[in-house]
Amino acid sequence: MNGDQHLRAKRLNVIERFFRDLTDKRLRRGAFRSVRQLIDAMMAYIAEHNDDPKPFVWRKTVEEILAKVGRARAALKMPQQSESDH
Repeated sequence: MNGDQHLRAKRLNVIERFFRDLTDKRLRRGAFRSVRQLIDAMMAYIAEHNDDPKPFVWRKTVEEILAKVGRARAALKMPQQSESDH
């Protein structure tokens, strides 16, 4: 993954996280009788979110993430044992 792809992936992760939080914290528990109410709820969440912004802090290095991806790929390539093989 080159630097440009890495930056795009980071941005996508942050965007996905924002919409997950919007859904979990504002939309899922709401009851909206109109599109206007839904839009108002979303705009209120965005305003509240922007009042107290928190930067996204990466906890893993690129190398740690790629190593984990490599282990996951290797695990997926291994033949799976069925229950009858035990």
